Formats: sequence, C-alpha cells, structure tokens
Amino acid sequence: MKRNRFVVPKVCSVDAVKLYLAAVLVFAANSAYCEEVVELTMTGIEIIDPNEPISGGDVVGVSLIKNKAAYDKNDIEYDLEAVFVHFTNIPSGPLQATLTTVDGRYNFTATPKCPHANMTESTKWVHLELEEEKKGSLNAGFLKRYFSNSDLGGIAILVTDKLGTIYPVLWGNPDESEDLDLEVRVNAEGADAFYIRYTDKDGKETARQIQCEEASKRSGFKFDQYCRMAWEDAKRLGRTNKDGVPIIRKRGATYEPSIFVKIMPGQDDRSRFCEFEQS
Repeated sequence: MKRNRFVVPKVCSVDAVKLYLAAVLVFAANSAYCEEVVELTMTGIEIIDPNEPISGGDVVGVSLIKNKAAYDKNDIEYDLEAVFVHFTNIPSGPLQATLTTVDGRYNFTATPKCPHANMTESTKWVHLELEEEKKGSLNAGFLKRYFSNSDLGGIAILVTDKLGTIYPVLWGNPDESEDLDLEVRVNAEGADAFYIRYTDKDGKETARQIQCEEASKRSGFKFDQYCRMAWEDAKRLGRTNKDGVPIIRKRGATYEPSIFVKIMPGQDDRSRFCEFEQS
C-alpha cells in the first residue's frame, strides 16, 4: 500500500529568489541556486500494544521546533509525510530511526540504512519516508491521537548513526529563515529541574536552567518530559563538548550526571562514512 507522494520542497536562499525574479530563468534558479532535499525511504517493524511495553531511555526523541508562537498556542500540525531530518555532516554508517509514543503503546523501528547516494556534504535536509515492512504505510489512524493539538508531547522520533550522533527531525517543510528550537524528550526520573552545562567566555564552567515541561497528559512510560533550547545554542554546545550537549537532572539539592545529546560528529567520525547505496 503506497501513500500519496508528499511534494518535497527545495530550500532556496533569498539571493536565489532575487536572481530568479531578475532573470526569469526558472531552470537556472531551480538547479543552480536551490538546494535539493534528498529523499530517503526507511522500512521497519511497527508494534502496537505489545504484551510488555518497551522501556524508555534517557533520550527518546530529538526534534526541531519552528514557529514558536504557533507552538505555544498548540497550533502545530504533525504529518507523517512531512518528516525532515537535519544534517550537520554526512552520517557515520547507516541511520537508525525509531518512532514511539509516550505510553509505550506504539513503537516503530526502522531497519538501519545508509542515505541515498546523492547526499553530499552540503546536504542539510533529508525527507524521510517511514514505511512498515509488510503493510507499507504506518498506522496513521492510531498515531493521530498522539498528534492532537492538546497533547503535543505524545510522540517521539529519534534518528541516529552508528556512532551515536543524533540528527534532529523537523515536522513540516524546512525553512532556513526561521528560528528553531531543539526539543529533547527525556525521562525525568524524579528530577524537578534541568540544566545545561557549558563553559562561559571567561573559561569558567557553569550551568543554566532550561525550559522543560510535562510531555503528555498520558502516563509517561517511555518518557515524561520535553526540554527546549535554542538550536543555535545547542549547536555551539555540541561543537565545544565532544560528548554532546550535557543536560543535568536536578533533584532537590542534588545534581545528577549529565544526559548527553550528541548532535555534532566527533573529530574522528569523518572517516567512517556509509558506503552509499546507488540508485
């Protein structure tokens, strides 16, 4: 069973649009100035209402959130056909993707797969199509309740490579002009606050509290909190911390060891590219 194809946009710069309008050269603007969004289909196994719900980890989902005003008004639409993965580098080895719900009633695990051969170091976005191994389309009807505007935190998606680098997912068309937040779905484990650890301009290690909220009205079996920070801040922290962005749980006066969200490759990761499959 095949879904209707989602129209994948091109991400164009402002300069490209100006050149296009000035020259009225549709082909030139389309090919020379617009970045093609690479497509990648990943198939896997979908499990609904397992006998024993799969337990969650420290980091269960990492995504990018745009249009903060709409988000705060609970006016974000999630669409299984509009899943875009953001890349800061070519991944090391095959990608792994999982999709899960807060209560553990749903789990999709994709078979590891290398990105398409036409992905280059300049590629920023990959349009990800998730398909069930035997049925084709995922169970959108079951998942729809987790995309409800009144329960935005009910679903998590995680895309990683073999070295543990996380590639955040954007629900909706990418637009480089928009400010983005990084949103991490985590298990609070009783924490009453979360902090990110960083080194300030004077070289002093310090910590700053970040915004975290209850993920869902449903029972948080897989995860129970989502934490947000500016994407630009997260990238800066990712570049300066080889283990990733450090998120610290705080229980009362006790600070727990960090949860590391690795969104940038390590220095030695570049030599371990996929052997890209050919189309």
